[in-house]
Amino acid sequence: MDTAKVNTYRRVTDALVAVNEARADTAPGTPVAKSLDRAAVLLEKLSWQVLSQNVLDMAGEINKSSAELKKLTAKITASTAELQAVAERIRKAAEVVKVLTEILTKAASAGLL
Repeated sequence: MDTAKVNTYRRVTDALVAVNEARADTAPGTPVAKSLDRAAVLLEKLSWQVLSQNVLDMAGEINKSSAELKKLTAKITASTAELQAVAERIRKAAEVVKVLTEILTKAASAGLL
């Protein structure tokens, strides 16, 4: 499962880099800036949670963050065409995190972890 965690971490940090670059080019205080700020906070938090030894203990919280990221993706995508690539990276990161927690939960249920 270490490879899955590392790959998920890479996807999350890739999205975080894209979000931070977009934040630098976005006027502060706008709805898009607020969505990007929230996405950055969630991605930063997820990046550490994914590498944590107790991902299973945090599965509920990780899935909640993933769901919120998906909602933010919709807001960001609707704002401008320029941010669609950023939103897509966020969406992919959220999906990968969700899949990782599902895999780990099933493996734990089967006694593999």
